[in-house]
Order: sequence, then C-alpha cells, then structure tokens
Amino acid sequence: MSALLSAFIGLVFLLTAGFKVFFALPFITHTRKFKLIPERLNALLAVLFIEMEAGLGMAMVLHLYPLELIPFTIGLILFFSIVTWWGIKTGRTQDCGCYGAFLNLELWQTLVLNAGYILILLVAWLNTDQDDYNEFWKVGIVLATILIFHFTLKRTVKKPLFSIFGLRKGNFWKQNWYQTDKTPHDYLFVFLDESCQECREWISQLNEIYPHLNHFNLIGLMPMQFDGTDESKELIPCFPIHKLNAIVFYLLMGQIPLAVLVKQHRINMVWRKVFPEELFSRNH
Repeated sequence: MSALLSAFIGLVFLLTAGFKVFFALPFITHTRKFKLIPERLNALLAVLFIEMEAGLGMAMVLHLYPLELIPFTIGLILFFSIVTWWGIKTGRTQDCGCYGAFLNLELWQTLVLNAGYILILLVAWLNTDQDDYNEFWKVGIVLATILIFHFTLKRTVKKPLFSIFGLRKGNFWKQNWYQTDKTPHDYLFVFLDESCQECREWISQLNEIYPHLNHFNLIGLMPMQFDGTDESKELIPCFPIHKLNAIVFYLLMGQIPLAVLVKQHRINMVWRKVFPEELFSRNH
C-alpha cells in the first residue's frame, strides 16, 4: 500500500515536471513574479527546480528511501503552498504555476489538492515498515531521469520542443489566431513574452515606430495568462496587444521575439529573434 500511494504522488510530480519542461519559458516567467531570488539566478534556479521535481517524482515512483523522502516531500509541498498563498495574496501572481501553461488553478483548489497530496503521503509514510527499498538500480533510474529532463530543458528554455502550427513563409494565417480581414492593410504580428529581455527591447523600438506606421497594422501577441499581472506592467506597448491562449501561443511562436508579416491572409515574411528593421525602413 505504501509503495502504491508513493508511486501515485511520484506520477503527479513527473506529470507536473513534464508540463513545465514542455513549456519552460512560462514557468521561468512565473517564478520571476515572486521576486524572491535575484533576476540573474532566476532561470537557473527554475530549471534546477524542474529537474529536482522530476528526480523526486521518479524516486517516489520507485519507492526509493521512503522513510526519508516522504517527509521531505511533505515539507516541500507545505513550503510551496505557503509561497503560493503569499504570492497570490500580495498580488504578485494569480496561480501556483504548478502545471505550467496547461492548468491555472484558484488558490483554494491548489491548497485542497496539496492537502490531499500531504494526506496520501502521510498514510504512505505511516505504512512504511522499514527502509528496504533502496536497490542501486533505482538510483541509476533517478539520475537518468534528471539527465533526460536536463538536456530537454536546455532546448526548451530557448524555444518550445516543437511548433505545431507552422509559422513559415507561404503558409496561411489562421483567422482564429487573429482576424486579418478587418481592414485591407497588411499585418505585422510580433510575438512577445515578458520572460525575455529582447522582447522588452523590441517593445521600446516598436513604441517609437508605431505612431509613424501607415502601410500595415502592427499587432502584438502575448500569452493570455500574463494579463493583469504586476510584471506585465513593466511592458507598456503603445500598439495594440492581442492575448492568445498560453498553450496556443507557445506552440505557435517557436522562438521569441518573433515577427510575422501577413499579406492577403498568407505569411509573407518571418523574422525570428531578428528585429525587422528593413520593413520599417521601407515604411518610412
């Protein structure tokens, strides 16, 4: 029974770590909002946290060192429950960020879930008779899990694992992303995320250029989950901003910042991490 309950919690940890590794950028952005650690260390510590969560999850699945790891895990859940409560009550964030961009929970939902996890772990710990689950091969699997997440994160902290929608020259722009048939003008869409410094630099440049544009519409696209947060107030675009579902946003963009020129509902040009200076030069 103890092994079964421990494995259930371990699977939850692996699942939530998987959500975070799939979309690392929004999780890194989320941790920045708490402002508990220096900015320069934020991304590194966020990545280490995901790796630790994955390793701990696999250890729980394998019932490795249950007498030690179960109390440690309970302590972690309690600690991050307090941090989440404090972050939401102070207005620094809107949710715990536990499930990446896939699921945003209310505070009470997070606390109820965490209380349930703690209860399950307590039952598992009380039913663990002796620490006889520590075969060496299990340690190897835990380390392998951490390495897999580490090398995957090296990719996803730069861009998502894949972009399923294909923002490529010649492809059609889908109207459910943004309706481009409102006016006869061409559209320049810029994908921006508060997690990257380059996006802030782009916004500064675009704010200067926007009042002088007359050949196309400039639209900023940002993930919906960051609407209304204190952190987003640091980004003050003078041009229109359209919010996309966070999951769609991160699957769509590939890399940030990203600019897409759309003519007659078809993608004409794509700039990935390169500011489209030549386009604005032609506009002037």
